[in-house]
Amino acid sequence: MVVDGAEGKTESVTAQAELNAFAEAVLSRDHERTTEARNALHVAIGNAALPDAAGIVSHFDAINRVADAAGISLDAPMEMNGPPIIEALGISHFSE
Repeated sequence: MVVDGAEGKTESVTAQAELNAFAEAVLSRDHERTTEARNALHVAIGNAALPDAAGIVSHFDAINRVADAAGISLDAPMEMNGPPIIEALGISHFSE
């Protein structure tokens, strides 16, 4: 579900469950889980959209790795606001 903060409107995302499962699988680095999630996503969104989804997930993972490797720390607002947002979204398991 996408929420427009300015208007408070919500909108469904096509194949939201499959996209979430794929992102979680890629970040888990579990090859079998990623293959299964990719196949399910392929069925849901087709050939044309799958490379875009894979690119977006990979890009975010890569940017985080570059920042970590370079020793770039979070800026003050992210350091302060990040943990409550991560907790509220229930995504703390991504750092495991």
